[in-house]
Amino acid sequence: QSYGIRSIASGDVSLTSVGTITTNGVLAAGIYGTSNTGNATVNSTGDVTVVGDVARALGATAAGDGDATVISQGNLSTDGDAAFGISAIVTGTGIASVNSQGNVTTQGDASFGIIATTGGGGEARVNTVGNIQTVGINSDGIVASSGDGFVEVISDGDITTDGLNAEGILAYVSNTSPS
Repeated sequence: QSYGIRSIASGDVSLTSVGTITTNGVLAAGIYGTSNTGNATVNSTGDVTVVGDVARALGATAAGDGDATVISQGNLSTDGDAAFGISAIVTGTGIASVNSQGNVTTQGDASFGIIATTGGGGEARVNTVGNIQTVGINSDGIVASSGDGFVEVISDGDITTDGLNAEGILAYVSNTSPS
């Protein structure tokens, strides 16, 4: 495991980077913030390159009712299976949001360009301007999901996927209860 910047806290986590970050190794991350009880925010203006399986270029995870927010202006690249360009994950009912202006490129099976997901009644929001390219089986460009809440994806850039079962945009609410 190697990290450019990483923080795990019980309260709010806020990480900001303006430089270029390169990391290598299984479970590597460019910038990753985790909050066990509050909000997690990652803001990056530089380019991030990550090589390794189960890696993240940029990521924020919040538990409970906290929000996970990732704001990216640089170009992001991952090379490895199950590696994500950007991940915003909420385990409870908070908001998972991604705002990306740069290009995102992933290479490897089950490697997503951007994923924003929340459990319960939380919201998942993705707004991207840059291009997204994925190469690999089950490697979606954008995944946005909520257990029982609102899902929104706005993409102004090109999305290119090259691999079996690779979706450009996959957005869904997973609640199967009758309305």
